[in-house]
Amino acid sequence: MRHSLTLEFGDHSLAAEMLLHGDAVGGPAIVLLHDALGCMATWKEFPERLFDATGLDVVMFDRRGHGVSSPLSDELRTSSYLEEDARRLPEILDRLGVRRAILVGHSDGGSIALVAAALFPERIASVVSIAAHVLLEEITIEGVKNTVATAGETRLLERLRKYHGEKTERLYSVWHETWLNPAHREWNLFSCLPKIVCPVLVMQGELDEYGSGEQVDRIVKGVGGSARSVMFAGVGHAPQRECMGDEVREIVMLLGDTSEVRK
Repeated sequence: MRHSLTLEFGDHSLAAEMLLHGDAVGGPAIVLLHDALGCMATWKEFPERLFDATGLDVVMFDRRGHGVSSPLSDELRTSSYLEEDARRLPEILDRLGVRRAILVGHSDGGSIALVAAALFPERIASVVSIAAHVLLEEITIEGVKNTVATAGETRLLERLRKYHGEKTERLYSVWHETWLNPAHREWNLFSCLPKIVCPVLVMQGELDEYGSGEQVDRIVKGVGGSARSVMFAGVGHAPQRECMGDEVREIVMLLGDTSEVRK
């Protein structure tokens, strides 16, 4: 069963969806965390594929400023915005009825998942990091610059408007201004990694335009628990769309190895 709901947090609300095998979340659930310019809708059929393949409940939500959630606040975004989003995650999980989460995050969502696993080990059963960033590389900066330079040609804002509506311009501006801000150059998540004790699956496309294999190496070597990496040949920044079947199989393998799949 698929349920849509709105989570109210005083000055803003978040849209959420739940794919449930029963009337409520049962046992550990997969929690999807979208990327910087994404939302629930940009996962396409990935949630359903995970729901069917794993036998687990799947929940997801639009972060503030994304999809059909409330607009971003007027506050200036700082370099610690991913860490701040991770700190808010337990309250969101509580509202969704998720006691133990298998975090599956793409790009910014993958970074948020890693931080959350470090901060709240009792709540996070495992992490699937897809094209996450734990440091700012030159390839990241050049990738963002290229996206901005070709935005008109690629009709990027027009495509984003289908998902974010009137929030699009603000979301897009905040995204590229943050990553291209010189003050962001020293940002990294290195101090978080040793605190991650749950199993971690790190996946990335070899042709990722926003990050090199160093991101993967840093995560695998830096976490305090077990980690396994998968690099997809001929794939860019979005493996969950470019090679969805392979990615789902890797996640099923992780969950089987950690006994998280409902029998």
